[in-house]
Amino acid sequence: MITYNVASTLYALASRRKDGTVDAEGGPVPTDGFYVGGVVKSLVFDSVSSIDVGELGWFVGLNSARHYGVWADQRDGQIYFDVVDHVETLADALYLGRERGEIAIWDIAASEEVLCALEGEEQDN
Repeated sequence: MITYNVASTLYALASRRKDGTVDAEGGPVPTDGFYVGGVVKSLVFDSVSSIDVGELGWFVGLNSARHYGVWADQRDGQIYFDVVDHVETLADALYLGRERGEIAIWDIAASEEVLCALEGEEQDN
């Protein structure tokens, strides 16, 4: 999938207010395992209406990856575009998420967040 198509697909998801992941090679996205962000700094917009499609295209073009994700923060409405890694095991995903300072990872099969903080530990973010 070329940069334009990845960016267009991510924008379409955000415009429909849907979180999701895109396989840059045009294949199906994984149905199990975990997504871990923090590969590079997220591209963040204040709202759907503030998304700059050109900037999104640059973000995708500058960050060669297999998977890109988009999600909306339900607390403040900000839209996040991320480069994500697909990791097979929970232990590896949590380790990687903690190393990268991520708040949470995404459990693909359960379709839910898994917090990265250890029990009794507070998140910095």
